Amino acid sequence: MKVPLITDSYPISELIENNDFISADSNGADENVYINIEKEINRFEMYGRLKTDPLIETFNSELGSFDVEAPGRQSTGFTLSDINSELDQFDGQTMVVPEFEIESEMIPLPEFGNFEWVIIDSGRATVTLTNQTALTLGKPMIVTLFDMQSGNEIGSIIYDQEIAPGDSATSFLDLAGKTLTRILNVKLSGASAGSNDEMVDVDLNQKAYVGTDIGLLKVSAAAAKIPRQRVKRENEIVLNDSIQVDSAQIRDGYMEINVGMTFPLPGTIIFEIPGISDTQNRILRDSVRVSAAQDIRMHIDLDGYMLNLDLNDTGNQILKLRTWYINDGTGDAMVALNSSDEIWSQIELSEIHFNYLKGEISIIKVSIDPLSEDLDIPSGLDSLSLTLLDAELRLDINSRINFPAQLDMAIEGATASGSIIPLYLNENLDAAENYGELQTTQIVLNSDNSNIVQFINALPGEIYVSGTVHIGRDNWVGKISEDDYVEGTLTITSPLSFILPTQEIETKIDTIELEQDVRERIARHGKSGFIYGTVSNHFPFETQLQIALRTVDSLVYSQPEVVLGPVTIQSGNIDPNTGYVSSASLSEIQLEMSEQQIQIFDNPKLYAGILLDLPGSDGNTIKANRSDYLSLSIGARLLIKIDLTDDEDGL
Repeated sequence: MKVPLITDSYPISELIENNDFISADSNGADENVYINIEKEINRFEMYGRLKTDPLIETFNSELGSFDVEAPGRQSTGFTLSDINSELDQFDGQTMVVPEFEIESEMIPLPEFGNFEWVIIDSGRATVTLTNQTALTLGKPMIVTLFDMQSGNEIGSIIYDQEIAPGDSATSFLDLAGKTLTRILNVKLSGASAGSNDEMVDVDLNQKAYVGTDIGLLKVSAAAAKIPRQRVKRENEIVLNDSIQVDSAQIRDGYMEINVGMTFPLPGTIIFEIPGISDTQNRILRDSVRVSAAQDIRMHIDLDGYMLNLDLNDTGNQILKLRTWYINDGTGDAMVALNSSDEIWSQIELSEIHFNYLKGEISIIKVSIDPLSEDLDIPSGLDSLSLTLLDAELRLDINSRINFPAQLDMAIEGATASGSIIPLYLNENLDAAENYGELQTTQIVLNSDNSNIVQFINALPGEIYVSGTVHIGRDNWVGKISEDDYVEGTLTITSPLSFILPTQEIETKIDTIELEQDVRERIARHGKSGFIYGTVSNHFPFETQLQIALRTVDSLVYSQPEVVLGPVTIQSGNIDPNTGYVSSASLSEIQLEMSEQQIQIFDNPKLYAGILLDLPGSDGNTIKANRSDYLSLSIGARLLIKIDLTDDEDGL
C-alpha cells in the first residue's frame, strides 16, 4: 500500500516573492540574492521652526533737560544819586564833574512771570547797560546780578570801556548751573570819568539803565510755565539669537508696547520701529495720547510684516525703538518738573514665526521625528544562523534647504533576544544650490567605515531611527522658508554570501489524512514498510534529513512518535569558477519502518515534518542564487498481510 507523505519545495525565490526583506539582482544567467531593508525616513519640515524666542525689554528714560518759556526782557534804572550819593550836592548846577568811583546799592529787576524758580542747564542772559546821564561811565563798569530770595550772586559782567552819554554796551552772562528765582537784584560798580573837563548840567534824575534779556532756557528742574516741546529717545533691543536676519517675513507674532511717564504733563507719545515694515515698505509707527502720569498698553499684531535688523558695534543684531514725547504745554499755568522724571517703555515680543527669512543661521537644531519599523524577516531566513560577510547602508537625503547642515543619526536594531545593535551617522549635508530647489546627498556606510556587517548579522526584527539635523553655518548667508524640508530613504543591502555554521532547521509541518478503511487495513494487517522518495538539492550546502511523525502537530519536533533517518543529502553541484550552484544533486531515500512504527498511520490525521541537520560550511563562504531550492517528494510504502479466509475482506 502506498501513502503519499510530503511533496514540497523550499526555494529562495519563494522567500523573495513573499517578503520585502530579500530581493534579487539579475546578472545574466545568475540572479544574486540580497538581503534588503528599505525604509522612508519621515519628512521633517521647517514649518514652525523658523522663530525667535520671546523677550521683554524695559527702557527708563529720564526727562533730562527741558525747555521753559523764555523769561523775556526786564529793565531797571540807576539815578546819579544811586550811582554815587556824593553827586547830590551838585544837583541843578552847571559845572565840570570830576571823575569818581561807582558803588551802588542792589535794585530789584521786575519779577519774571514765567517761572517761580529754575535750575538752568544751559542758557544765557543778554545784559545791556545804557547811559542816559550827562556823565561818561567807565572805565570799567561792572553789572552784578543776585538772586533776591537766596542772596546768592548769579554773576558779573565787566564792561572794560567808557560809555559816553547816550551810548550803551552789551555783553552776555552764562547761566549754566545757576538757580534763579523770579526776582533778581542788580548792582552797579566801577568808575566814571565825570564830564571829561566839560561843563554839564547836573540832574540827579538822569539814569543809567540795566536791561536783561533771557531767552529760551534748558533747565534740569523748574516750577515754571512749560511750552509745547518734543523729547526724542532711541533705544536698542538686542536679539541674542542664532538667526542673523537680513530680512524676513513674519507669519505670526505680536508686540506689546507699554509706555508711561511720571511727570504731570499730558501729551502724545509717538513710537516707531524702523526694523519692522509693512508690505508697502512703511515702517511700523504709531502714537498714543497719555494723560498726566498715566500708563498705556498697546497690542500690535505683526502678521505679514517684514523684519530687517541692524547690527550694533559688537556684532549683535538689534531692533531699534524710537520714541517721541510731545507735551501739550501748560499755557499760563505753572508746574514743577525735574530732569529725573521718567518716560518709560516696555517692549514685549512674543515668539515670532517667519514664513521665510534671509540671513545667516549659525545653528538651528531640528529633531528628526523618531521612526520605529518592524522588519518582516522571513521564517526561513531567521532560522538560519547566518554569518553575512558584507553589507551596505545607503542614506539618500533630499533637502530643499538653502543652508548646509550636519546630520547626527542613530539607527538601532532590536533583535529577538532584546539586544540593541547601534549604527551612528555623523555626516555633512550639502545646501540646496538655489532657493526652492532640491539637493540630494548620498551617504554610504559599509564594512570599511562602520559596523554595518555586525548590524545586519544580528537580523534585527525592529529598527529605530532618531537624531537631529543642525542647520546653518557661520558666515553662510542663505534663504529658508517654512515650506522647506528634508526627507530621505534608508536602504540596507547585503549580498547573501555567508558562512554557514552547524545547525538544525525545522521545516513547515505537513498534514496527512487517511481514509478510515485504509487505516483499518493498516491496523489489522500492517506488517512493515519503508519511507521512500527523492530529494533534489540546489542549495550550496549538504544536509542530513530526518522525517518526524506525530499525531499532534505542536509536538512533531519536540516529542515525535516516529523518527526516520538521518539521510545525507549532497549539496548542489557548485561551479568552481563562480561559487554558485550550477545544477541540483539528486538523492534517493529509502528508510525502513517496523510493524510498530507503521501503526501511527492508524489515525485520521497525521503530521509530518522534515528536520534538516546542516553540517555547516567549515568556515568557507557560501554564495546563494535566487534559483536555489530544496525539493522533496516522499511517501510511505506499507506491506499488508492478506488473509483469504477473512470474511471482513469480502473473500
